[in-house]
Amino acid sequence: MAIGDFVVFGGEQAYAPPFLQSDTRMLGLVLKADHGVLQGVIDTLLNDPTGGAVDYRVIGEHVLLGHAAIASTRSTHPADLDKGFTPETDVAFWIPVAAYEDDQPKRVVWFMPYVWVDVPPTVITGRELYGFRKEMCWVEYEGVAFRADTMVLPTHTESTQLTRKPILDARLTGPEQVGNMVEDLGSLIDLVDDFIDIDQDGAPDVVDAIKIAGLFMKMALDKEIPMVFLKQFRDCVDPQLACHQEILESPATLQAAPRFRLMPKHQVTIYDYASHPIASDLGLGQPTNGSLTLTSVAAFEVHMTFLVELSKRIWRL
Repeated sequence: MAIGDFVVFGGEQAYAPPFLQSDTRMLGLVLKADHGVLQGVIDTLLNDPTGGAVDYRVIGEHVLLGHAAIASTRSTHPADLDKGFTPETDVAFWIPVAAYEDDQPKRVVWFMPYVWVDVPPTVITGRELYGFRKEMCWVEYEGVAFRADTMVLPTHTESTQLTRKPILDARLTGPEQVGNMVEDLGSLIDLVDDFIDIDQDGAPDVVDAIKIAGLFMKMALDKEIPMVFLKQFRDCVDPQLACHQEILESPATLQAAPRFRLMPKHQVTIYDYASHPIASDLGLGQPTNGSLTLTSVAAFEVHMTFLVELSKRIWRL
């Protein structure tokens, strides 16, 4: 529960939600991953901190790498309606998970273990308010679909300097042959079927798979993209502890029917650093010579406007 009024002063960077993100163009790349490793991520960042109070389980053996160019992000809260807007670009890995209660799947939500954005206030707002694991990035496009740089530690030594390096890039594997944008999301639903294919390693059993497919359909009908977060702050008295921890769920509610099209497969290169062992963290494979290159199993583009809503508190320390 909240314990006092939020104090606002000049230079404030954490704006009041909800946030309207207009004219968003997202490229989604579906990547094969190890289910067991992904479940380890969810256990570490969601289940374990609560001591078993929540039960989130990974769906299938894929992750989604998304690049979203957002024309406008603005607060819709009355206190910050006059604070203008900012364009931003987000790059993130998305893991689909099912929230279980009493050993039954009740909700489908998405968890983002790695997120990069190119506007400092959105880093601060995302981390402080919701628990997005946001980092600052620089996004470039010359010769690639996109490339993201961030600040990394190539090795963990006392003499290693934090430095800007490429974290990943994506490029088409062949000529750009794309279809027209449509509002029929039938092909997107086919991608969902791939996420919950009961023949995959780590897939839910048949009964749960049917229930989860229904939850995906409900999500589509409700025009929501539900997200789950671990919001935490490191304690500065004992830095090995958290002075605040909570699990939050927040929907991003679509404001109109999205437009969608399938895209050609992309080649994705993920760079490996001591501070960012992304490929091994997410079960995507083991890097060699400092990087790992994969081909997406599917790709799509979606255009949408959505509202990132207020959160529901699921658990609090």
